[in-house]
Amino acid sequence: MKMSKLLKFLGISEFEKCISCGDLTKVKKNSHIDERLYYISGAGQLDKKCHEKIYGKKFNNQKYNEKTSLQNQIRDRLNYQ
Repeated sequence: MKMSKLLKFLGISEFEKCISCGDLTKVKKNSHIDERLYYISGAGQLDKKCHEKIYGKKFNNQKYNEKTSLQNQIRDRLNYQ
């Protein structure tokens, strides 16, 4: 039996769940975090919908690490350009 069929049979997904809404994302669990879109260091994986809801569309398609995300949040809240 193929691994994907076995996982499906057991109710286990090979894809990450969104930490906000719980829906499955398009990101495989075995993919490195540096290669993921919508990954928030220290928190986990978001799906596109939740990422846009939390960070806005202007951040869409950017990879985040904890430092960059925190800097962007602070700058946005202080309205600095």
